[in-house]
Amino acid sequence: MKCAFVCWRPFQIFNSINFIYHDIENTKENSDIFILDIPDNIKCLKGLNDIHLFKNIYLFSKKNEKNELKARIQLFKDYMFPYKAITRDLTQESKNIKLNNYEIIIGSGFLGFFLHLIELNKKARVIFLEDGMISYQGDERIVRKKRILNVVLNKIFHKGDLCVSIESLYLNNVNFKATYYPYPIKPMPEIDKETLKLLKHVFHCEENNAYSKKIIFLQQPLTAEPCIAPDINEKVTEILSRIREKIILRRHPNETNNLPFAFEEEVNRVMWEIRANEIDKNYVLIGYFSTAQMTPYILYEKAPTLILLYRLILRKSSIRYKSIDDLIKRFKMIYPGEIIIPESLIELLTLIKQL
Repeated sequence: MKCAFVCWRPFQIFNSINFIYHDIENTKENSDIFILDIPDNIKCLKGLNDIHLFKNIYLFSKKNEKNELKARIQLFKDYMFPYKAITRDLTQESKNIKLNNYEIIIGSGFLGFFLHLIELNKKARVIFLEDGMISYQGDERIVRKKRILNVVLNKIFHKGDLCVSIESLYLNNVNFKATYYPYPIKPMPEIDKETLKLLKHVFHCEENNAYSKKIIFLQQPLTAEPCIAPDINEKVTEILSRIREKIILRRHPNETNNLPFAFEEEVNRVMWEIRANEIDKNYVLIGYFSTAQMTPYILYEKAPTLILLYRLILRKSSIRYKSIDDLIKRFKMIYPGEIIIPESLIELLTLIKQL
C-alpha cells in the first residue's frame, strides 16, 4: 500500500518516523516523504537516508507572496490547478515523479502542498498525525469555516480543507484530547528505546548532554500576546533573575531579542521533543505558557513541576487567556505532577524563594 507523508516542521518528521518504524497502517517499506526545504528540515536529510525507513525523500518549497491580494489569487489558482502547484513547488531534483498513485496520505495540518496532493489522489485515505497542542483542541477547521475563501472553495468548487475527509487522527496522549472531533482518535505508538535511538540519529542528538541545573526557563516571544502592561515581561524576568544561578534559559527559536536580565543559556541545543525524555520529576519548568512544558508528559509520561506565568502576563478578558486557562484545566485532570500558577508578582516572589 503506497503511502505519502507530508511534513513541514521537524516535529512532524519526528512523529512520521515513530509512525512508520512501528509499521502503523502498514506504512513500512512502501512510503515516500515530502519535506519542506527549511534549514531545520534540511539538517535531517542525511539521518533520514541513513535509517532507510522511507523509500523516497522529496523536497518542496513554499513561496510567500507579500502582496495580500496577489497571494489570495495565487492560492485560488493553486486549488484549481493542483498538479501545476505541486510541480512548481517541488525542488528540481524532486521533479518528474509520479504523484497520483498514493493510497494513503499522512500529514498534520492543511498546508497547500498537502491539500493539492490529496486532490491528485482523490481515493486515498487521509490520516492526520499530532502537530503539537493545536491537535488537542479539536478540529482546527472550526475556525476556517468562517473564512470567505474557504467557504467559496468548499461550497462552489468542492475544494480546500473543508472538503477533506479525515479518516483518523493519531495523538501521543489520547487522554488529553478535546471533547469532540468529527473523526476517530487513535494512539501514536510509544517512543521506545529503539525509536528514540533512531530519532536521536536523525536529529543529531546522539551525545547525552544533560542539563547542569534542574530549573529550566522556557522563554517565548510575547510581542503578539495581549499583555496587561508593556513592562510586565521585564518585571517577571527581574523576579526570576534573583535565582538566576539556579536557572538554565532555553530560548524560543523565534525569539531574537535579548532578555532584560542575563541568564545562563543552554549549550549544544538539541530538539526539545528528544531532550524532554530526560526531564523527570526532579526538574522544574518555568514558562509563560509554553507547550514545551507539557511535552515531557505527553511524549514520555515524565512529570516535572510546572510553573505557568500566563496569569501574570495576559489580560484576563482576552480570548487567549481563556483558551489557555481551559487547556490547563483539562491538563490538570490527567497530569500526575505539580502545576503551579502564580496569581500575582508577590506570589511569584514568594514561590521562587522556595526553589
